[in-house]
Amino acid sequence: MSATFGRRGVLATALGVPLVVTAGSAAGAAGGGPRAAHGSVTGPDPRQAGDKLASLWFGMFVTRELQPGLLVNDRGYATMGFEPKPATLAGDYSTPEHRVGAFDPIRPWESCLTITPPHWSWQPGRPHSDFTTVVKTLVAAAVGDGNLLLNVPPTKTGYLEDGVTATLREVGQWMAEYGREAIVGTHGGPYRASGIGGSTYRGSTVYVHLTDDLRPARLRLPRLNARVRSVRTFDGRAVPYTEDEKGDLLLDLRTFTKSTPDMILKLAVDRPLTVEFVTRTAIAWDS
Repeated sequence: MSATFGRRGVLATALGVPLVVTAGSAAGAAGGGPRAAHGSVTGPDPRQAGDKLASLWFGMFVTRELQPGLLVNDRGYATMGFEPKPATLAGDYSTPEHRVGAFDPIRPWESCLTITPPHWSWQPGRPHSDFTTVVKTLVAAAVGDGNLLLNVPPTKTGYLEDGVTATLREVGQWMAEYGREAIVGTHGGPYRASGIGGSTYRGSTVYVHLTDDLRPARLRLPRLNARVRSVRTFDGRAVPYTEDEKGDLLLDLRTFTKSTPDMILKLAVDRPLTVEFVTRTAIAWDS
């Protein structure tokens, strides 16, 4: 965990090394910068005090003093599984690695994945994730109300491989056409995600994301505590639907085709949505 203040830095470690915090007095003099301490402060040495968590807590306290708005992930307090992690040392957000996090609209999270799984650094001759895989991964993070950190390793020359560059260009084009509206600035929900897709929302608009192949069946959307006024494809075509006795919506997609890894449907509802509208069950194909 590190953060920069002025010309010097703050370093906290949980590996048995003494915690040392330094900050230059010029940090705040640049105008509007964080308040900095003068000189240096040395925290307890876990090897001497025998209390690793005390060092971790001290690091958290000092960094928050220097920069109250600092965001810290959950890795600065890793105890390697040998000690329980107190809730007060859980960080501000979670960072699941090599997997997409579970749906969680309460605690922020960021999945850490690499375009060359499972390697974080460049490996000659190793395959990389293609356009479809990257888009589906991005959508999975968004419908779970999380974020995606995608590692893209350069080669030994400092450049990206041509195949990786081509994939990123495709993803960028997809984001410009679809993601700018249906991903960026949205929340995950209100329909819970499943293996076939999920949903995001902004205000009174819901975006249903279907990453599964279309089937000759109706799509079931669980009952929502808001009235759906219309259902359309992303390009504006009306989608026929009915409502059953439970209040679930049944969308008839049998005449539609899918041309991208993520088919997006736009639902207009009668009120702005919040986390309180999240459904108990997930979207599914009607049996």
